[in-house]
Amino acid sequence: MLARVHRIVDGDHLRQVSRRGARAATDYFVVARVSTQPGSPGRFGFVVSKQVGGAVVRNRLKRRLREMAWNEILEGFSGEDVVVRALPAGGRASYEDLARAWGGLFGS
Repeated sequence: MLARVHRIVDGDHLRQVSRRGARAATDYFVVARVSTQPGSPGRFGFVVSKQVGGAVVRNRLKRRLREMAWNEILEGFSGEDVVVRALPAGGRASYEDLARAWGGLFGS
């Protein structure tokens, strides 16, 4: 689990980043990014709807995405708020496919 300082916990802020952030998309998820103050901790929020699949599939996908976000934080990610909205194909994707798509957006 991401530490609270690295999570977007307010629903209003989550919607604000989703609506106003610069978007990039893969086959598995859409990412919205908003720059914050330089040096501030990087924060992530995740949106995984029932369209992705049942509870088991959604929770597995959220765990995978959180792990990728944590790896970004360990590599020094900061100064941005990011909202990741999962697409239905993400629920069927392997971890390797998700990681490859993530790396294409975050340069990891």
